[in-house]
Amino acid sequence: MRTAGLLIAPCDIEGLGLTVVEAMAVGLPVVACAAGGHLETVGAATAGALYPVGDLSAGADLVRCLAVDDERRVAYGAELAQIQSTRFTVEAQVAGVDAVYRAVLS
Repeated sequence: MRTAGLLIAPCDIEGLGLTVVEAMAVGLPVVACAAGGHLETVGAATAGALYPVGDLSAGADLVRCLAVDDERRVAYGAELAQIQSTRFTVEAQVAGVDAVYRAVLS
C-alpha cells in the first residue's frame, strides 16, 4: 500500500472499511463514493474526495485531479493520516463504544 498513489473505494454498501482506514494510516489519499462508512472516514477530511453513488465519471474526475496535483495529493493524504491517528485508533473506538454503553445504562 505504501507504493500506491491513491486508493479507490467504490463500494456503496461498505460499513467502516478496514482498507480505507489502513490507507488513511499510511497517508494514502482515498477517492470513495459518498455512502456508508466512507462518509465517516473520507468524509471527515476537509477536502474529502467523495463522489455521488453511481457517478463513476465524478470519481474519475477526482482521481485525475489528485493524479496531476502532487501538492494537493500529499496534503490530502497527510490530513487523512491525522484523522486516522486520532479518530480510528483502537483506543478511540473503545472510548466511543464505552460512551455509548454508559449513555444507554445511565
